[in-house]
Amino acid sequence: MIGQTFAKAGGASDYIVQQETSLALTNGLNAAVTLPSGPGFLRITGPTAAFSIGGFSPMGGGTTAFLCNATAYPLTVLHEYGGASANNRIVTPSNGSVIVQPGVIVAFTR
Repeated sequence: MIGQTFAKAGGASDYIVQQETSLALTNGLNAAVTLPSGPGFLRITGPTAAFSIGGFSPMGGGTTAFLCNATAYPLTVLHEYGGASANNRIVTPSNGSVIVQPGVIVAFTR
């Protein structure tokens, strides 16, 4: 994945992944996941059972993070999780929780 170009939706400029970082999460709820600064490609590792993400802290405006579910278990992205502070909550296009299967990459933009 390193050095691979990803096209942004809507005709905006492309992204080039310049580094890959592991993002260690836990089984169950991860309410406020701390992301490294700037855009990047993050491989989720750690969970040995189903897990979820309720929010991100911090994530600067205009930043895009690509997360790869590198586990063998489904990830649930929680829509507007009430346990996360308002400015760290995730808003999904479906207005509901989204299941990310193992090996799938998702993009989060703020």
